[in-house]
Amino acid sequence: MILDPDFAALLFKISDSCRETGNLSAALQNIVEAKQVYDQLNDHYFSLCCLERMGMINSLMGNRDQATSIFEELNQLAQQYCLLHPDEPAYKRLLGASFEKLGEMHASAGETEKALYNFELMVQAFRELTTTYSDDDDSVRLATACSRAGYAYKQLGKLQEANDLFEEGLAHFWQLLEKYEGNYFITHGMAIMCQFLGDLQLALGNIEKALSFAKEFNRLEEYLYQECPEVVAYIDGLAMSFQLLGKIYLTLNELENAREAYEKQLSLHEAVYAVDKQNFDYKKSVATACSHLSHVYRLLNNLPQSDYYQQKYQDYLQ
Repeated sequence: MILDPDFAALLFKISDSCRETGNLSAALQNIVEAKQVYDQLNDHYFSLCCLERMGMINSLMGNRDQATSIFEELNQLAQQYCLLHPDEPAYKRLLGASFEKLGEMHASAGETEKALYNFELMVQAFRELTTTYSDDDDSVRLATACSRAGYAYKQLGKLQEANDLFEEGLAHFWQLLEKYEGNYFITHGMAIMCQFLGDLQLALGNIEKALSFAKEFNRLEEYLYQECPEVVAYIDGLAMSFQLLGKIYLTLNELENAREAYEKQLSLHEAVYAVDKQNFDYKKSVATACSHLSHVYRLLNNLPQSDYYQQKYQDYLQ
């Protein structure tokens, strides 16, 4: 074994390249070898970084139990090193990341309460980091943590707790966007938070607040779409903003506005589905838009159009 930190770093980079190209077996082999070198060099931080990558790769390979076990080990070791090096933020960041990964594993298994427990600890870790170090990357992770924990609360029916976390996350994204105006990643994060808040306020019966958040969601996604019209995620995001607007306008009995919003959603989701016809979620989104339009046209007493979209809905379900 070559006990050289540069060699370990090379193995780390090779692993990342293999993972990005889908060669997961080679990615895992290289990151395991990199960890062995770092262990021999007593480089605890990069050894933990390797452990995090090992968990990620096992998760991508469908090895759920192995991935969860690795993330649990990462969590335990990160906690130990945080106690040993309380003034070293890198270990606290790895601890926060381990809570995020464990939360994701439990969320994907439908274990919402366990997911929430870990996402709350992720929020706590990045709140402490943001308060102590005022690092922008920590602020992004905190906003993301608020989003994840808020969504888990929403799934459990605890809407006020969800709302508080979504609003905290949105505030962090606003502060970041003031500093990095036009940043696509931050803008998209803000848009998603507005979507969550619009849905939540609608569920709470605060229709005007819901509409305000939905319009902001739409504005942000429209900006991203105009800037990067080829990015499928932004097309889908804009479509989802029109779906939320349609839902709210329907609640307000503004049928023409609802029809227009759902028509735009359908057009965008059909464009996305045409790019990736193997994606079941995109197909389902098109079917949902057709179902909404059928309902709206029926309320408008336009039965031929209602029947047309109902038939389209049935066709997409096949």
